[in-house]
Amino acid sequence: MDTIAHIDSRDMSIAVVLDRNGDNHAVLVLRHSSGDLVLDSLSRSIRPCSRSGYTFLAMLSGGDQIRWGVVMNQPRDSNILAQR
Repeated sequence: MDTIAHIDSRDMSIAVVLDRNGDNHAVLVLRHSSGDLVLDSLSRSIRPCSRSGYTFLAMLSGGDQIRWGVVMNQPRDSNILAQR
């Protein structure tokens, strides 16, 4: 039987990105000790944000699931959730 880890909802956020075709797409971003990870319905793998191939446009702000923050022009190796 697989072990299911508890994930705090404050460590998850929805992000709006531009995909490789320049279309809007939404992904789930998970704050992890190794860096922010992208969980994406268009991919079977979980990847670091910096290796997602996406341009991040906006993200729900950390624990505040009502307010959106702009994340454009963030360095690719940054932890975008850590800044929220």
